[in-house]
Amino acid sequence: MKKTIFALCSCCLLGNANAALSIKITNNVGFDNTSAAIVDNTGAVLAQNTGFVGIGTFGSLTTGQIQALNSAAMINSSFSLAGSTTMNLAPGFYEAAINNAADTTALAGRAIYTVIGNGSSVANSS
Repeated sequence: MKKTIFALCSCCLLGNANAALSIKITNNVGFDNTSAAIVDNTGAVLAQNTGFVGIGTFGSLTTGQIQALNSAAMINSSFSLAGSTTMNLAPGFYEAAINNAADTTALAGRAIYTVIGNGSSVANSS
């Protein structure tokens, strides 16, 4: 009987633990003809070690609501960031391992998006 109670208590404790997030993000496919550099709205490639690439979720927003976000401020206030990087491989190319041991409850069951900007953050991008 004691073993059964201990096992049930252990399962309850595990059920309350938050999951860790580990995702690799990149647009590099071996720098071959299938790789596409990230450009700004004028067609200029984002310089190496600049720009912002974030991964996260828009919570319960629908696709239509996400598409209606029309400013960096609106995107920034709606986006729950899990991790980020810059164009760290080469101009227009990025790669990062997002290892987030923080509370990832908000990401559970949500669609994950990559948000890319030409500033140092979502809010600073145009």
